[in-house]
Amino acid sequence: MLCRRRAGAYLPQQGGSAASDGGDAGAWRQLFPGGALDGWQLQGGSWSATAGIVRGEATATAPARIQSADGFGDLELRCRLRITRANRCEVQLGGYNWFFAIPAGSRDRDGWVSLAVTQRGGSATCLADGSVIPLEIAEQPVARDGPLAFYAPLGAVIEIAEAEVRTPR
Repeated sequence: MLCRRRAGAYLPQQGGSAASDGGDAGAWRQLFPGGALDGWQLQGGSWSATAGIVRGEATATAPARIQSADGFGDLELRCRLRITRANRCEVQLGGYNWFFAIPAGSRDRDGWVSLAVTQRGGSATCLADGSVIPLEIAEQPVARDGPLAFYAPLGAVIEIAEAEVRTPR
């Protein structure tokens, strides 16, 4: 799956709308303020937001994917993810040029994984529950700037909670 690249810096504002003017660099911003899906493109699956959790459910024939309408440059992302009915999900950067395959969480903690992603310059890192997740690079030129996306494979359910992003000063 390939997506067009978009440049800019995505920072959801308090009303849930996306802005590309940089906003208050360095401040943490909610990706889904109040559970709103404003500023996001729903690209497969069924998406909803309830009680602060964004949920995407893939079908047997189409994965679930949600992508920011605007792009990011350098960023820090932190959130909690839960994947069910599959062994992994993905966090995608730069319009799917870079991605991290996040393993499903342990069942003894209700399956939630704490995630921390940092993208700066030409590199990106990811920690899932403190463990390093290797960066995967698509078979196309690497784009540093572009949309942020969450992806669940066929038949899976992805839940996203406490998602925040900031751009470094």
